[in-house]
Amino acid sequence: MDVQTGGSVQIDQMVNRVRLKVPGAQEELRGFLLAGPRFLAARHFGPTKAVRWCLSLQPEVVDAIEAGTVCDELSLLRFVQRRLATMRARAKATGPPNNRINHRITQVSAETLQALALRDRAALFRYYVSGDDEETICGDLSLTMPEFRALRRRVKSTITSTDCFLHDLSCLFEGAE
Repeated sequence: MDVQTGGSVQIDQMVNRVRLKVPGAQEELRGFLLAGPRFLAARHFGPTKAVRWCLSLQPEVVDAIEAGTVCDELSLLRFVQRRLATMRARAKATGPPNNRINHRITQVSAETLQALALRDRAALFRYYVSGDDEETICGDLSLTMPEFRALRRRVKSTITSTDCFLHDLSCLFEGAE
């Protein structure tokens, strides 16, 4: 029976099968958790962490079903929602590494731009923020096209390499959770 496409009757039956320890009921529950709740969790934590969360949630759900706390579709959905809210609150309270990493990327970007000559900063501002074309900027600021492109590549390279390094670092933090 496919719980993912069914309504409340099928979910109620699945909960009952888990309570009765019917063979295959645990797999059915896992399928349910990896269908709807995983997508809710992925919106907040990304797909990988959402799958891990759903798989770690399954024993809690089974315990709640066996204890009688979860006995139908509504109580199952409320249980999942409470666990998701708890996880979101915990993530906000601990300040995920990604917030610190994004802040660091912003810092490095600002430091990189501050290290540039005023003319180079003005050229980049006009190109990326104001939307001026390369020819106009080069003409106004006495830059050659190769100089302007080299400037863009140099700044982009510095910021991108720092971004990649910090992203790799964040993956290490995620794995440690």
